[in-house]
Amino acid sequence: MFQWIEDAKRGSAEAHEKLVKHYTGMALAVAYDKLQDPYLAEDAMQEAFTDAFDNLHKLQDPRRFPGWFKVIVERQCYRYLRRKQFRTLPLHELEQPIVNQQSLESIVERREMIGQLHGTIEELPSNMRIAVELYYFQGYSLQEISEYLDVSLSALKKRLFDARRKLKNTLHVADFVSVFSDLYEGGKRMLHIVNGDSVGDKLKQGKVQGDILVWRELYSFGPVFPQMDEPDNRKARAQYLEQTLGIPQKEYLDTCELQERKLQDFGKYDEVVLWFEHDLFDQTMLSYLLNWFKDRPLGNTKLSLLCIGAYPGIELFRGLGQLSSAQLETLAGTWHTNRR
Repeated sequence: MFQWIEDAKRGSAEAHEKLVKHYTGMALAVAYDKLQDPYLAEDAMQEAFTDAFDNLHKLQDPRRFPGWFKVIVERQCYRYLRRKQFRTLPLHELEQPIVNQQSLESIVERREMIGQLHGTIEELPSNMRIAVELYYFQGYSLQEISEYLDVSLSALKKRLFDARRKLKNTLHVADFVSVFSDLYEGGKRMLHIVNGDSVGDKLKQGKVQGDILVWRELYSFGPVFPQMDEPDNRKARAQYLEQTLGIPQKEYLDTCELQERKLQDFGKYDEVVLWFEHDLFDQTMLSYLLNWFKDRPLGNTKLSLLCIGAYPGIELFRGLGQLSSAQLETLAGTWHTNRR
């Protein structure tokens, strides 16, 4: 992305187009939050891009572009606010036209749903509202939003945690709870791979959608191999673990077979989420799983990772097992998706 900025400075039309495409959602979200009118927000966004490209030569550090551009968008909005009074329209009128194949009933239903969701989101404080719009509706990564809003990643995550809790408690129509769950948690066709029955059980108790696979291995103990699933290699590990840790060979081999069989079926899921911590025990598991997926085409399945070393409000964070079911639930949707 930084290369786009350098190319845009040299007048590349292609780089200009890429920057506009990438930052349009961000600019619209901020402009609408200030102006509360979708048409004026779009005008302000277009003028902001023009202003930004005219002054791009003044930007010394390309890494500062997101925050620098946000200031330009806000400046354009303040000009509109000083210039005129305007009629307000709901944000959902900006939605793209629905394709013709849908029935009239489904079009009406979706428009009502979008209106309700945006109506509820607009009740949030401004800093939460923009974070929700950019992350959950526009699909920007936490890092991109952090740079654009000029806030730390931990502060941004805290805003999303708080916003999510507020929204779950204030949706106006009960039937939209399932819609909101799909939006934030990815729907039911998900596989969550975790270390430890404690975390697995808490996820099952909560409202995180999908199946849970508790990965049971001790890669930090005993011999490991590039091809861990080869019979001779697995048997060598089984013998070592039985001799040193007292784990029966049959129990170990049966467990490996069951979890590998579940892993082989990953293609039936829309998304696979890996929940692992920063310690050596978890990281060796994560390394194995990432290496396993590296050699397999994902097809339409997304591979995502949730790996945290801190949690808002907990001074000494030791791991996911320390969190309650409700706290784990707030993490749903904050994982990072592999873009390979």
